Amino acid sequence: MKRILTLFLIIIGLFILDNSVVPLFSIGGYCPSLLLVFTLGYAILIDPIDAMFLGIFSGLIQDVYFHGVLGVNGFLNMGACVICSVIGTKIFREKRLFPVIIIFFLSALKYAIVFIVMYSLGTKYNSLNILFGSFYNMIIAIIAYGWIYDLSQKSFMIRDWEF
Repeated sequence: MKRILTLFLIIIGLFILDNSVVPLFSIGGYCPSLLLVFTLGYAILIDPIDAMFLGIFSGLIQDVYFHGVLGVNGFLNMGACVICSVIGTKIFREKRLFPVIIIFFLSALKYAIVFIVMYSLGTKYNSLNILFGSFYNMIIAIIAYGWIYDLSQKSFMIRDWEF
């Protein structure tokens, strides 16, 4: 229960920061998504079922501020988190290089699919956000992944296997 409450509070806190403080630090109008970086980084460290629920919840929270389409972020975050989790079982999780690269590419994939969805709906969306947003997320991931890994190793965050 403490694990779920901790993740809930972190996700809500990062969502608030993403929509209030982070835009103040935009470079050329491009902002990172702290929530996306956290969910992808944490998904690397957990099993695919938990990653799926983490992605759905964080994506639905992001859909609150998404323009006119509900569920796109929930679906995309879910897919990205499951992919991260599956890849995370095959890499050295404690090293920073591969998780940061994974976060970069999956951020770019998510932003590209959001661009395609928004374009097909006739809504204006900046295509350069795919590159610059992903690059900005990678920089944040370099800084934050150590903290995310340390959080996942806390005794109350480790999910014991139950039969």
